[in-house]
Amino acid sequence: MLAKWVSVFAPPIVQRLNTLAPGANLTQDDIKPLMSLCSFETLAKQKTSLWCWVFKPKEYDYYEYWGDLVKYYYTG
Repeated sequence: MLAKWVSVFAPPIVQRLNTLAPGANLTQDDIKPLMSLCSFETLAKQKTSLWCWVFKPKEYDYYEYWGDLVKYYYTG
């Protein structure tokens, strides 16, 4: 289910980011760790990370649902 959900929400993000950063060659597997940089860097620097603005609010909803699936299928 996790891979299936990633294949639904990640492709448009990959396309958008690869268009904005030619040569980055991001894949679907890169999206989850990149999205987590928002919270990690925000906590580390004690101010909102610029990574938080790379993704749209709705994309964070998709990422949050992915986290819910992880908990349900692996740790729930």
